[in-house]
Amino acid sequence: MTATLARAAGVLEVVACSPADAGGGMNPHLLYAMEAAGVTEIYRIGGIQAIGAMAYGTETIPKVQKIVGPGGPYVTAAKRFVYGAVALDMVAGPSEIAVLADDSAQPEHVAADLLSQAEHGSGGEKILLVTTSARLAQAVQEELLRQTATLSRREAIQRVLRDGALIVVVNHLDHGMELCNLFAPEHLELIVPEPRVWLKKVRNAGAVFVGAWTPECAGDFIAGPSHVLPTGGTAAMFSGLTTDDFRKRTSVISFTRATPMRTPIRPRRWRSGR
Repeated sequence: MTATLARAAGVLEVVACSPADAGGGMNPHLLYAMEAAGVTEIYRIGGIQAIGAMAYGTETIPKVQKIVGPGGPYVTAAKRFVYGAVALDMVAGPSEIAVLADDSAQPEHVAADLLSQAEHGSGGEKILLVTTSARLAQAVQEELLRQTATLSRREAIQRVLRDGALIVVVNHLDHGMELCNLFAPEHLELIVPEPRVWLKKVRNAGAVFVGAWTPECAGDFIAGPSHVLPTGGTAAMFSGLTTDDFRKRTSVISFTRATPMRTPIRPRRWRSGR
């Protein structure tokens, strides 16, 4: 997700870090994916150690200019600590999803989409369903419990269901969209008739999944846009990672001998009353 954007932006040196397995090796499929994506250097190191090594450099790992990509709470804290020594993409937290739906949505599908983020594992994930249908709200609640019991990560999911899950019934989808914009989710699903009409009303979201046949997990593993996205409400001020994050701009100012150094200030007449 990150290396391909860097290469598309023209970055010549792309460093990737990933922890080794118990035998000191790395998965060959991962190595091939990194090479295919354009990575030029690969180091067998992960976690906060990788962040520190890239930010400050070691005897064997050169210092980099920018660190991008998601991580767990310790990696996120480490990225925050080294900001200034290197540039960062963003400081992202646990994953989150909001679903705006009406009676046309299938409860089992909505529940599965919500759980796709709740199972990430930190226990701090957030899931939100906003709907105009009390029937759907009740059915999704039942489905969440039923499906959780079948999943291997149910302990982490149960923490999310207890501390980070919210189902809200509203009188109108406009009110639901207002709530979703206030939440500013990392992922927003629109499972409503004519979802592209409602897409125009989205102000704050990292990525929007339009229609009942566009589940969030497609964005995790298949869809084209980068899935390095803002979390924790920061979608109100940040965007997901793009090629622009690997470019920088320089202002250019040029005067000539004939350029006036002073601009005359002309008084303006202001109308009162406003």
